[in-house]
Amino acid sequence: MGAIKGRVGHSLKIECPNCEYTWEEKPPSLGVVKMTDLRSISRGSKRSRTKVYLTDGYGRDREFLWLDFGEAKMLTRGDDVPKTWCLQSYLAHGATDFEEDSAITLTLPLMALELEMVLGHNVFFKALIDPRHEGDFRVPRPGYNPLLHQDTYICTRDECRKHPSGEHPVVPEGFYTPPFDYELFEAVKCRPVQVVMISQGIGNG
Repeated sequence: MGAIKGRVGHSLKIECPNCEYTWEEKPPSLGVVKMTDLRSISRGSKRSRTKVYLTDGYGRDREFLWLDFGEAKMLTRGDDVPKTWCLQSYLAHGATDFEEDSAITLTLPLMALELEMVLGHNVFFKALIDPRHEGDFRVPRPGYNPLLHQDTYICTRDECRKHPSGEHPVVPEGFYTPPFDYELFEAVKCRPVQVVMISQGIGNG
């Protein structure tokens, strides 16, 4: 029996090959799923660190560090059963889109979220990647950095100059969130993950 049916029951109607197999039968395709370090472009990376492991829940030898980034935000969404959550991180340096909305490093839809452990200031969750909300799956691959895009510019509005954070980058249209990656979504949807939120002390990430 696949991981998703073991976690949320047989009544959930999802057509997905990933949820029917164990880790050994169908491991994640590492040709598509590669370790992605976003600490240099995500907000709060000096004071917080978030790691997302693909795992089957049976030990460190069967998990893969997939995402590594700074400060994270976990939001509940809608009235889905099982409940949908969204793991989110903002771009560093106060980056916004042209409407002055904080630009986002990644969003990852999760379901069947459970608190696994609190160890010191480290918090461990386990969850499944929610296949029902592909529009919320905005996860980049290695090398993604809209802060270096040729059309990114520095905002010099008077209101921003007066703000304690000062002037900030404005990313071009289409990079408020990373573009949807169909191939990556298909490779990881329904997969079990462990999310680790780590406090690293006070800093100016």
